[in-house]
Amino acid sequence: MAAMLDDKQGTLWHLLSLANVSADAFRQAVIDNIEQMPKVSGDHQLYLSKESQAAFQASENIANDRGDEYISSECFLLASFDLKNRLGRVCQQF
Repeated sequence: MAAMLDDKQGTLWHLLSLANVSADAFRQAVIDNIEQMPKVSGDHQLYLSKESQAAFQASENIANDRGDEYISSECFLLASFDLKNRLGRVCQQF
């Protein structure tokens, strides 16, 4: 989500503005939440967390319901509001 919000000309900024949500404030809330997460250091096997897997699965479900062949940033944003994890709680603040 943070990477998608780095693009101020991107779709998420446009969608958030249509919903009267400050994209800057939303982006900062996402970044603040990321900074609170534990960090991995050293030479370790990296993998997607269960929270990330849930976000992508929910996004894929929305894309499939819409007949889309890929997960768009809009699908990811929509799915994020229904998640029962960190990202979902951030989204629900807005």
